[in-house]
Amino acid sequence: MRSSHTVITFISAIFAVFLLAGCGNDKAGTITCTSDTNCPLGEVCSVQDQICIVAGCEFCTDDQICYKPTPDAAGSCSAPQCITNADCTEGTCRNGICTTGGCVSNDECGDGQICNLIGQCEDSDGTCAATEDCPSGQVCKDDACVDGCASSEECNDDEFCTADSTCEVGCRDSMSCPSGQICTEGACACDATSCPDGKVCLDTGNCGDATSCSQIDCGAQVCDPQTLSCIDPCTADSCLPNEVCNTQNGLCEVNNCPGEDPNQCAGNAQRPLWDPIRCFCAECTDDSQC
Repeated sequence: MRSSHTVITFISAIFAVFLLAGCGNDKAGTITCTSDTNCPLGEVCSVQDQICIVAGCEFCTDDQICYKPTPDAAGSCSAPQCITNADCTEGTCRNGICTTGGCVSNDECGDGQICNLIGQCEDSDGTCAATEDCPSGQVCKDDACVDGCASSEECNDDEFCTADSTCEVGCRDSMSCPSGQICTEGACACDATSCPDGKVCLDTGNCGDATSCSQIDCGAQVCDPQTLSCIDPCTADSCLPNEVCNTQNGLCEVNNCPGEDPNQCAGNAQRPLWDPIRCFCAECTDDSQC
C-alpha cells in the first residue's frame, strides 16, 4: 500500500507531465533520481519513473518547498536547498533557499509587497494563510490581508497592539508602569499581589492605605475594623467584661443584649449575623457583607 507521501508525489508526477510540455525545460525529465534531493531546485523526483520532473506548487508535500526563481514565476515544488545557514556555501538560508542580499522580512519591501521565499520583494495578491503572508502593516483575517498590527513594535512608542490588531495608546509592559502597578491590556493598575507590604490595591488602580476591612486579606486571622489590622480571632475569654465574642466574624463586640446568645443566628440562612447593638439576627451588619 502506497504511503500518503508516495501517492501525492505520484499525482504530482502526472500533473508535471503537462507542465513540462509548456515549460520548454530541456533538462527536466532527463535526470534520474531516487529522492527529491537528487533533483535540481524547482524539480522533484517521480517515484514511479525515477526521473526529475517539474510540479506546480499546489502539489507540494509537507517536506517540499515552493521554489520561485523570480517574483513573477509560477513556482514549482522542490526539496529544500538548506535547513540552516551552515548548509549554504554563500548567503543565508531563508525558507529553505540559500540567498544573498535581497529582503529578509516584509518590513524591507515597499507598500503592498511581501518578501518571498528567495528573499525577493513581490506584490501581494491580498490572500493569506498567516500574517507572514501579508505586507508590513497588515494582518491575516479570514484568509485576507487587512490593515492592522501583528505586534506592538509596529505601533507608535506610546501605543500597544490590541487583541483586535489595532494600535491604541497604552502601556506595552509592566516596566513602563509606576511602582506597584502592572500592565494589563494597555492599562497600568495594581492588583492584589503587586502592592508593597502595608499597602492595598484601591479601586483607583493605585496602591494605598486600606480604608475598610473589605480591602484586607487576613488569611486565618480577622480584620479589626477599628485599627484595620489583622488580629487573632476572639475567644470567650479574650473579650472585655462588657463584650462578647462573635464567632461569625471572630471579633469582640459590645454586648447590649444581656442574656442573649450572640451565636443564635448561626443556623439562620436569611439572617445569619447577630447584631449586638440592636439585638436581633441580621442579613448584614456593615457594607462589606453586602
